[in-house]
Amino acid sequence: GRKLQTSSVEEVPPPKNNQAEGYRLIDLSCLQSFITDVLKFRCGRQACRSTSMTLKEVTSRRRGLMSVLYMECGKCAWKSTPFLTSKRRMTTGQSYDINSRAALAAVVMGQSRLALCKFAALMGMPPPSRARSWTEHQKATHKAVEEVALESRKNAVQAIRKQHEAKIGRPLAHDEIVDDTVSFDGTWAKRGHSSLFGVQVAIHLDTGKVLDTQA
Repeated sequence: GRKLQTSSVEEVPPPKNNQAEGYRLIDLSCLQSFITDVLKFRCGRQACRSTSMTLKEVTSRRRGLMSVLYMECGKCAWKSTPFLTSKRRMTTGQSYDINSRAALAAVVMGQSRLALCKFAALMGMPPPSRARSWTEHQKATHKAVEEVALESRKNAVQAIRKQHEAKIGRPLAHDEIVDDTVSFDGTWAKRGHSSLFGVQVAIHLDTGKVLDTQA
């Protein structure tokens, strides 16, 4: 059967307008040097105005890969307003975008939460969300993916029916069956012949669009 073509996620082109966006793995000591040396961040107290500032974290407010950081004056202990390293998700008030993206990335790469924990530990990063929150992120991601996939399959079917209508010169009835050619492809959850889980895909032969899936 025809092999599925997937878009490459290895290289993401930078934004054309040089607008900083997305997430980065940042050494906090480098960030502190940037704020102190380049921006010349000063103490917020008028009586002090010291440039001896230290970047610190409110560890009690850490939520997975989201951290809460602030600047503290080394002379008078003045503290700046804390800032979050990730935005909250619009759907829920307790979920952060970086944690949802991490859960999705792990699924796409075929990795578990434990693998991401190891990666975070080796990189000196906070661990990802706890197991319960991680499961909730995956459930939300699965629901969103299912909704998008269903809509995509519906659109593919409608596009093919419109092509047939153009060929026969009349509109098709709602329950009228269209004869067309498809190919079937499939894969297992892991290599070899011992896997108990797999997925089958029906692909339209001419357009290459996915019409149905079965796991």
